[in-house]
Amino acid sequence: MASEINIPAVKLCVDGELTEGGISISDGKIVRIGKESTLPRSDTTIQGRGLLALPGLVDVHVHLRDLELSYKEDYFSGTSAAAAGGFTSLIDMPNTRPVTDTAERLTQKMEVAKRKIVVKVGFNIVPSNLAEVEKSVDLAMGYKVNLVKPWSNLPVDKSSLASLIRRATSIGKMVIFHAEDGAMVGKLEDRFRESTSLRSYYAAHPSKAEDIAVARVLDCIVEEAAKVHFCHISSLRSLRLIKTARDQGKRVTCEATPHHMYLSKESSSKLGGISIMDPPLRRREVATKLFYGLKRRAIDIVATDHAPHLLEEKKQFPWWKIPIGIPGLETALPLMLTEVKKGNIALGRVIEAMAEAPAKIFGLNGGALKEGGPADIVLVDLKRSFKIDSSLFFSKAKYSPFDGRRVIGKVAKTFVGGRLVFDEDRIVAAAGTGAILSPGTAG
Repeated sequence: MASEINIPAVKLCVDGELTEGGISISDGKIVRIGKESTLPRSDTTIQGRGLLALPGLVDVHVHLRDLELSYKEDYFSGTSAAAAGGFTSLIDMPNTRPVTDTAERLTQKMEVAKRKIVVKVGFNIVPSNLAEVEKSVDLAMGYKVNLVKPWSNLPVDKSSLASLIRRATSIGKMVIFHAEDGAMVGKLEDRFRESTSLRSYYAAHPSKAEDIAVARVLDCIVEEAAKVHFCHISSLRSLRLIKTARDQGKRVTCEATPHHMYLSKESSSKLGGISIMDPPLRRREVATKLFYGLKRRAIDIVATDHAPHLLEEKKQFPWWKIPIGIPGLETALPLMLTEVKKGNIALGRVIEAMAEAPAKIFGLNGGALKEGGPADIVLVDLKRSFKIDSSLFFSKAKYSPFDGRRVIGKVAKTFVGGRLVFDEDRIVAAAGTGAILSPGTAG
């Protein structure tokens, strides 16, 4: 029986080693992985010689904006950026305008998204009250809580957080935290507002604020089945707190971003407002140790925290007017592959952190190249070196702290469910050809 697409002569990472083989696709799934001679006949052959085949990457932390913030990013531009960066599945955050705090608003958001997306997208909700936890159980991937600047009316005191975790655990759901102590940060922001220096932003968001929040959340975990995930960890003490919780048997996971591992506040003076993100960049030695934490699996996942704004917004003055966040979907993979090329991290660990682990932790049927699995495949040219140029981004956010950095590993083609979406610097899929992820569906 013929397959729809054959991709022969690609390089595959098997048990940490590169080997050559081929992939056959039918009905949106991988039906054969093996030597070229063993592949079934196909209707279409896409030459993969010289390219590395990776499982479609999974980013569990993106802000696709749209709705009233579509001037910053919309579902088409954001998911196009994802495909260009090798990401085939995303989980979108709820701090949109209006905020996604009820099942009704989440449903409305999905209706808008399904007409525009070109990859697979799931959505988190920030429940306005505990009743919305059950109402959104069949819609939301998880429940996101920002402890520094709450996005909904849900209280974030210790008792309320414990109640939320218990309620989510009772229906088998995860709670995801942006961990910074809001009271501490609020007081410090007021204190340092007299200064217009960007350094005041860093002073107002110390690592201690993250440590306090992480400790508070960990104290709220009582049930053995509770699942808690921490976004963009940037503190070494917080990492140690998470390790202790794991050693106690708590089901706690965490992520780090490329910018927190590859940039530092020492370089922020050159970046200006582009360097403003939350949590902020830390000292260079902390960034190095975060990368080491990823290598030794103290950090489970690489997530981009893709948070687009217009360049004009990032150039505002003083610091408290600058919106936080940077685009990251189109730079994360080449940054990681460059570290592979340098010998600083194994390719298998990058695949695990950017595909396998996020899919497993968030319950997606993806993140691996395997027969019978979804044909979410990325072909990468490992020999292609290029300079990051944000003016060429598919994202509406035409800026990056990595602008001008030379990297290795250019995405050549991205398949989502067996459908070619990105092909040699072009989006070739129509808006709306992606898929909405619901809990437990294929990644």
